[in-house]
Amino acid sequence: MLSISLLILALVFNGLVFKKLDRFFVCLATLILTTAHYWLFDGAVSFMYYGTAALASLTTIAILQIMPRSPLTVHMQIIYLAFIAANYIGYGVFQSGSDPFWYNALVYCLVGVEFIRLIVVTDEDKKYGHIARELHISGDASSSGKSGL
Repeated sequence: MLSISLLILALVFNGLVFKKLDRFFVCLATLILTTAHYWLFDGAVSFMYYGTAALASLTTIAILQIMPRSPLTVHMQIIYLAFIAANYIGYGVFQSGSDPFWYNALVYCLVGVEFIRLIVVTDEDKKYGHIARELHISGDASSSGKSGL
């Protein structure tokens, strides 16, 4: 539930503060899949929970792959690869009957990293935004960064 709350906050923050549609859609894609998994599999146990969480993460990666490539989408895909690994670790912890403290700590850390990456605009993001605007204005990827105006 914490993940959904932070994703909603990031969605609102990106929509109202940054007013960047591409960042908004990255947040929306991650929010929809996270919420769907929470509603469908919250009470599930064993592989039904951990496996479907990993599948939801893989689906998120696939959807982000369809979106325009940017530093944000690449970083989010890397974070979701870590979520997949964490869920398989969680499954192993569950099967061993151990206390899930370290799994929970890992997932909360990943949720924090996900939230921070969604609300922080890095220098790479700014550089990408500048290049994307120039390509859009000129309409030609071979314009070597000139606006054409």
